[in-house]
Amino acid sequence: MASSKRRDTDLTKLMMKDYKVELINESNHQFYVFFHGPADSLYAGGVWKVSVELPEEYPFSSPSIAFSTKIYHPNIHFETGTVCVNVLNQTWSPLTDLVNVFEIYLPMLLNEPNAEDPLNAEAAALLLRDRAAYEAKVKEICAEFAKPEDVGLVSEEESNDEELTEDENDSGDETPGAGSGDEPMDKLFTKEKMRREYPLLGLQTDPMMHKVKDIIASLAQNMTFNFSVYIVNIMV
Repeated sequence: MASSKRRDTDLTKLMMKDYKVELINESNHQFYVFFHGPADSLYAGGVWKVSVELPEEYPFSSPSIAFSTKIYHPNIHFETGTVCVNVLNQTWSPLTDLVNVFEIYLPMLLNEPNAEDPLNAEAAALLLRDRAAYEAKVKEICAEFAKPEDVGLVSEEESNDEELTEDENDSGDETPGAGSGDEPMDKLFTKEKMRREYPLLGLQTDPMMHKVKDIIASLAQNMTFNFSVYIVNIMV
């Protein structure tokens, strides 16, 4: 039970940091996180879909991390996206959380490749032989595979344009949330999306918010008084 609550807590903290999260089978064990390349790195401007799997022993055991989007790096397998976990395992403790993984560990890994412990031998050899050619290859792979549209993301401006078009097409006769029931379930969560698409009353009716409400309820159980309304208001 404690492990499940910790997973819920860390997942909520990640979403509140504006990371976009896509659940796998509605589970808090497996999900995708959309990771933006650090601004001060060769990967700036790229976006990667990163697979995260939390073990039953989490947070006493570190998560499994893999890049689902192609990335060129000596310590990341080019085909499978597997990340070298030596540094993560050595530095991991129960006090570490998912925000630390995406704001400290992965940026450090991308900025400081270790050619002596490679999962991509070609990238490691190129880095040691010709740094300029290595950097050009990194940027080439980023441009080919890691554009926002490559991972299914659209800009805020494009998203707003789509919403305006949908609003223009609405007759105004249907009640909020009405539909055929056949629409695909959108499993992409961000604080901005929740604030824009799910006002406070909408949280009670939209099926996609059940997971968020469950996480909030789980967090509230460990508090001396109920902060759930406060947390929802922050989201809104």
